[in-house]
Amino acid sequence: MQAPSFSYGVVDYSGIVQSVFIIGWETGGFLFGIVGDRLGRTCTMALTILRYAGFTGLSAFAQSWEQFARLRFLVGLGVRGEFAAGAALVAETFPALFRDIRWRRHTLVGVGLAAVGVVGFWGIIGTWSPDLLTQALNPTGDPQLKELVEARKSYVVRAQQVGAFFGMLSWAYLAQRIGRRCTFALTFLACLAILPASFFLTTSHERAPLLGFFTTALFASYAVYFPELFPTRATGVGFCYNVARYIAAVAPFTFGVLSAQFGIAWAAPLISTVSVLGLMVLYFAPETHGKPLPEG
Repeated sequence: MQAPSFSYGVVDYSGIVQSVFIIGWETGGFLFGIVGDRLGRTCTMALTILRYAGFTGLSAFAQSWEQFARLRFLVGLGVRGEFAAGAALVAETFPALFRDIRWRRHTLVGVGLAAVGVVGFWGIIGTWSPDLLTQALNPTGDPQLKELVEARKSYVVRAQQVGAFFGMLSWAYLAQRIGRRCTFALTFLACLAILPASFFLTTSHERAPLLGFFTTALFASYAVYFPELFPTRATGVGFCYNVARYIAAVAPFTFGVLSAQFGIAWAAPLISTVSVLGLMVLYFAPETHGKPLPEG
């Protein structure tokens, strides 16, 4: 069956409009690069953002493809102009620490390692341990067991905190004995084992201290290892850890989706595979044990 003739026209005009947009895009990079040097980065960014936002909105009122193409050209000017001014602004205002390739690598390593620990904790232990215990102690939802389950939940929280205390002390001690990278690796491997085992095999609350010990031990690593990566230690630690927390915000939601789809026993092993990412990041991590703290 022959396609309607107008469809070919739409394809042709779409290609023309896209080409015009790209020409405007590249023209804006040249034009607003010059403007940015004369008017300043912030003023130029404001102008370019207003330009591409405004002309994007006006594109909805185009009455012909020619009008639409002109408006897309003007949008392109703003998009690329904003990038030119923004790139210069970031390069000039972002700390020199993060412009140096070594510190950029350290930053990526720090964010990666922090994300693994925070995702593992908030995605599994911090959010879903009570649900695991409820499923283990009262799988049928018997109302007569509700009081017992609630009491055990309180115990689990305390037991995990005790485990966390000794886990963090142990991490710091071991890092001094065998080095930071080896201790990270052992912790990730332990998490890969203990998390699936706990969620598959738990029939009571006996593994709560182990969960707290291994999953929370990584938090000691951030206090020990991250300050050894950066000369501006407070900035480096704060940036890595808090960016990781943003990343981890999706972890509880993801666990909930997986739990609904596959059950809570399978959701935990799936989330715990984030430890594999930690082992991969560790390949690029420098060993800092026994070395002086970096200076700016």
